Amino acid sequence: MRVTACVSLAALVGCATEGGAVVRVVEGRQHVGPFVSEEAYAAYAEGALAEAAADLPSAQAAYGAACEADPGSADAATRLAAVLCARGAPSTELDAAFDAAERRDPAFAGAPLERARCSLARGDAAAACVAAHRALSLDPDDVEPALLFARALDAAGRTQDADAPIDAAVARWPSSREVAEAALAHATQRGDAARLDAARARLGALVSAPQSKRVEPLVAEPQSNRPAPRPAVSAAAR
Repeated sequence: MRVTACVSLAALVGCATEGGAVVRVVEGRQHVGPFVSEEAYAAYAEGALAEAAADLPSAQAAYGAACEADPGSADAATRLAAVLCARGAPSTELDAAFDAAERRDPAFAGAPLERARCSLARGDAAAACVAAHRALSLDPDDVEPALLFARALDAAGRTQDADAPIDAAVARWPSSREVAEAALAHATQRGDAARLDAARARLGALVSAPQSKRVEPLVAEPQSNRPAPRPAVSAAAR
């Protein structure tokens, strides 16, 4: 279960700006979005808590309420689709749920990213490749879609194609243990001795190094309007 905790509503209410937009600060980063009602926030918070507790029926009901309270929330719709996936919903229902989430905001990388995770979990590596690539194109500054895209390519038997996203991630996040572990997993599946040696050496050098909570890229990351990372209560993600 990727959801771990739910931040307080007060921490995310934010400050109103001209035009009705609201600026929220999450993990030290500003996220701009439209005003969201307390009802929508409360429903999303309830869904996040239920999902964290593995109470999927309650999470589905709460995220459904959040979607109704805030019809523009791509984040709430994405979490609803993810819960449906975890509950083993039929493919047609899942496709409809993820399509609805992506329609709410085509620029929201979280929807295709979650769709890729779902497709991979259900054994559809080809669909996972398509969705993960779309998420990566929408948010190239995030390590998650880069690694998921590589993993989907490996799962689809396209190990040579996975070299590019792995090498790019290693170059951009050289001090990330998560990236080093992904590079090692890829090299193992690839069966490339030179890559295996390099990946083992890189991971060995990082194994005892302290890891920060946030993966920092090699180059400065521009300010982004990317929605707050899960499990923040951000039913307004656009």
